[in-house]
Amino acid sequence: MGVFEVGGEAFEEQSSAQVPWQAVPIGANSMVNPVTLTSFVQQQGVWCFGPEIPAECRTLDRDFLRQDPITGARRRVNLRRQEFVVQLADAKRHDLKRGHTLVVANLPPAQRRFQTAAVQGYAEAIEDFVFEALALPPLPASAAARAALSDVEAVHGLHRLVTNLFMSERALSACVASHESGAFWDYDDADGDAFLEAEERAAQRAAAAGRRAPKSGAPKPGARQRRDGHYAMAVVADVPRLRADLYTAPAVAQAFEALGDGRYQLRIPGTTESIRVPLEVASRATDHIELAIYQAMAGAGRQVDARLGKPVTRYVLDLFNTHLLAAVHRFDDRLIPDWLKVEIDEERDTLLAAPEATEEEGLAG
Repeated sequence: MGVFEVGGEAFEEQSSAQVPWQAVPIGANSMVNPVTLTSFVQQQGVWCFGPEIPAECRTLDRDFLRQDPITGARRRVNLRRQEFVVQLADAKRHDLKRGHTLVVANLPPAQRRFQTAAVQGYAEAIEDFVFEALALPPLPASAAARAALSDVEAVHGLHRLVTNLFMSERALSACVASHESGAFWDYDDADGDAFLEAEERAAQRAAAAGRRAPKSGAPKPGARQRRDGHYAMAVVADVPRLRADLYTAPAVAQAFEALGDGRYQLRIPGTTESIRVPLEVASRATDHIELAIYQAMAGAGRQVDARLGKPVTRYVLDLFNTHLLAAVHRFDDRLIPDWLKVEIDEERDTLLAAPEATEEEGLAG
């Protein structure tokens, strides 16, 4: 468990002045699906993957009102979202509380996307409401500032309130809609100066070898494209604390030290071979480890059973190495064996090391 395939999502603005969002078909799952959410526990000061928390994912249509601050005219906003619901007994058993954070990551991890949502309490009663009238933190303090938010930003804000205003069932919940502004954090090395030159270098190599250069604007190897459908999910009591603990863990510090002095050898999955990490790729290591930490905080996805009780830092470093391999491939694919290029381009989960791997793997002796 700890992984879920979304059955459908939509967001629609009912306003003649705006172009409506279109529904995004993702599958044909039931509107209610049993799922589990990964938890985290500390064992002798080390963060490990903990027991799975039973939950339901409900795909539901919700609506609320927006009011024009000048004319007072109202319009209704409809959205479809996934609500991850945990019964109070299960929440108490796993010490899950309102204010904790649901972390969701796209699978396979090579998509390099994740998002977060607040674990919310329930409302005493469900009432129709006007968004601009909600003087609730963390929404903007003034009605004018709330009115200035787009509908997508309004939804984003509703998902971060301490209370789920759409649910009176005595349960905790966390809600996700993929159209939220900034919901998915995307890392792409192609944005870096070093990687902007990659297309030119590829063209030069192709010309030297007598091959046709790739067309400008063609998808680059490993370029991220959205593939909705499968997600890893976990709940975290204190995201800043867990992030800081993972970032400063000895194994992660050793990896950074080895990258800095050129000792880091990137292991090729399934072999005893390793490759040197180019300086241009190593210089972006902070981006990759930051992403790997957030993805690990979403749980181990399909590997959750094998990694139960094992240190989270092992998975962080496995993800880190996977992202480094893809970055090396994008930077200079001559450094990567041909068979591995296929694995990377197809975003295979097999790039992740076995859970039994030691934390020191990937470091030169």
